[in-house]
Amino acid sequence: MAISRDITITVNNNTAKTNKTIYLYLGDGGLILNITVAESNFNVGDFNFTPKNIKNLALSSNSIYASVCIEKPNGDKINSIKYPIIDGMFSFEFTKDIIDEMDEVGKYQLQVHMYDSDNLNANRITIPPVALLEVLAPLCETHNHTFIEGHTEDAKVDKSITASRPLIDGDYDSEGNYNKTTWIEGQIITKEALNKMENVIFDNRRDARKLREDTDGILNSYQTKTDNSLMTTSKEVVGAINENNTRLKELETKNLEQDSKLKDIQTNINTINNKNTEQDNT
Repeated sequence: MAISRDITITVNNNTAKTNKTIYLYLGDGGLILNITVAESNFNVGDFNFTPKNIKNLALSSNSIYASVCIEKPNGDKINSIKYPIIDGMFSFEFTKDIIDEMDEVGKYQLQVHMYDSDNLNANRITIPPVALLEVLAPLCETHNHTFIEGHTEDAKVDKSITASRPLIDGDYDSEGNYNKTTWIEGQIITKEALNKMENVIFDNRRDARKLREDTDGILNSYQTKTDNSLMTTSKEVVGAINENNTRLKELETKNLEQDSKLKDIQTNINTINNKNTEQDNT
């Protein structure tokens, strides 16, 4: 059962004041504010809450709906829906999710808008903002915060929880391929979908490690074998590999030497051709 408080906001020109300040503690909620907006008959001077000196602004302006805008100490703003005004008063519930973070401790500003209908293009009057509420830090934190299911593009750390929904398909299809999830904006984040990704990451890591261990084992065992069909002096695989590497280096060196000799020959040919050309010209 919600707790309720009756609040009167009195407007005097461009300022407003409440008949009481509401004090709540971080994590509190379920408080219904029954708000009456009054207008002082005095143009100047002190606020006076006696019935004969004020008039109900909702009744005098023919307003039948009201909404509130709340500014938190951290600068965040909340706009409410329209509430019906009954007998010059409307009710607004202060829920737990409004004050559940440490940066929301402090004074809250509230501004009331009143309308003559529920239509989008309804006529509206607005009263000046008023310091209605102050939120304090509790002595002990109870951690009884309200969490909501997380959605992509909207989930927040320590504010959202993962939902639980059965998977339409498993981790892999019949051919062993990963069943990829295409995430879209606003999609519910489920523990099953997150665990599917975790499972596949674990499987890939395990399989890669096993493949490396098996490959290293095969190569190590093969290199120590003897193969008489090898066309090398050494018939051990590892010796044949080293022998071929040595031959390749020797061939590479010889090729470099031959390239150098070919360049020298080409240079000599060019020199001879140049001399012959000079003699022909003379």
